[in-house]
Formats: sequence, structure tokens, C-alpha cells
Amino acid sequence: MPLPYSRATPAIFLLLTTSVGCSRGQAEVLISFSPPVVVSVTALPYDPEALLTTLAAGLSKPTFPIMQLEIANYALPDVEGIDSVSAELEAYRDSVEEAADALFFIDRASPRYRTLYGQFRELYSRFVGVSRRNERITRSLLSQDRDLARRVEAAADSLRTWEENAYARLDSATAVLTGHAAVVSGRTDESGQATLTLPVGKWWITARLPHPANPFLEYSWNRRITISSWKINYRLPLSMKDALIRWRH
Repeated sequence: MPLPYSRATPAIFLLLTTSVGCSRGQAEVLISFSPPVVVSVTALPYDPEALLTTLAAGLSKPTFPIMQLEIANYALPDVEGIDSVSAELEAYRDSVEEAADALFFIDRASPRYRTLYGQFRELYSRFVGVSRRNERITRSLLSQDRDLARRVEAAADSLRTWEENAYARLDSATAVLTGHAAVVSGRTDESGQATLTLPVGKWWITARLPHPANPFLEYSWNRRITISSWKINYRLPLSMKDALIRWRH
């Protein structure tokens, strides 16, 4: 799925710098996101995508092409539209309360009371109209989201059931592939940086980041890097444009 990239989308770069000592046989890998984001990063001594593909070979996976198209085209509700109506509603509510307070201290038999009461009724009528319009807008926007969310959750349940069967041998397979090399994990700090220490060998750097404008999608990275005892510096830039866009389930 192509990534909708714009200047408004923050570019994220993954910088890996290594300092390898021949005696140590390992590298210090600095992972740096710019602009800073807090995200989990994992280094695996095997390709996780290839492993999952192998385990699921020959098994028919549930697909939801129409719903996934809806997910890809999903846009957040027009919060500004809701906010503007809500602000108008609050203004009328304040005016109605002020008018009601003013009536409380005036003799009901006086001409001034009748005048203010007429103004109060007009304000209250407008308040009710704006309130109903706010409810219609909110209900229309959120009902669409709730309907899509229900269908996405039902589809995700069926996928998770399929994965339990397809990936039943995942633990034993990863134990064989991992061997003596442990999975290395880290999490970036508020400055967007994390350091992983990796032994010499082939590694796959993985990371996932929720899509900032679509709660149903995420950015995903799975890049290979080879740590060698004779190389000092490594750089592996990863950007949002390089990420795979996936359905979060």
C-alpha cells in the first residue's frame, strides 16, 4: 500500500552507528528518530517476515479487501466542525443561564419581566436548535467510526484465530533460528534515541509506529543489517517513505 507522504508527516530516520572492537565481536548500535518519538525497537537474528510466511505456507488466510480499502481511505472526523458547533452551544448556554438569573430578581408582574422573559425564551429556543444540530453532527460522524470499528474488530478476531493455527510452531521455530544469539530490544527515550549492543552477524531491525492520522494503520520497518568485525561504522537510514503501511490488528 503506498504511503501518503506530505510535509505535514514527520520524517523519521533510523541512524545506526557502530563501533566494533575485534576482541569484543559486537557493535553499539545507536538508533535515533528525528523528530523524537518514543517507540520500541527490536533486533532479531532472523527475518521475522520470512519466518511467518514459511509457517503459513499452504494455509488460506482470511482477506477483507473492501474493508481494508475503507481502512486505507479512513479520515479522522472533522473535530473542528464539532468544536465550532460546541463552542456556539456553550455560548448560548451561558446566555440562557445569565437571562434566567436576571429573571429571578425581577417582579413577574412588571413590564421589564415580560421583556426579559421574551428574550429568555428566544435565547432558549436558539440554544435547543444549536444543541440538536450538535447532536446530529456528532452522531453522524461517530456512528460511521463505530460501525467501521465493529467490523474491523470482527475481522481482526478471525485473523487472530487463523494466526493461532498458522503460527502454532512459532516458538519452536524461533528457538532454532535464534540459537545462541538472543533477541535484543530497546525503547527510544524522549530524545528519540536508543542504543542496542549487537554481536557480529546478520540482524533484522524491526519497529512499529501507529499512524498519526489513522487509528487502524501503523508504520512498520523490517531491515537487515550485517555486523562485521572488520567494519567500524554502519548507517541504515529508515524514513516514513520506506515504511510498510499495515493494518493494526
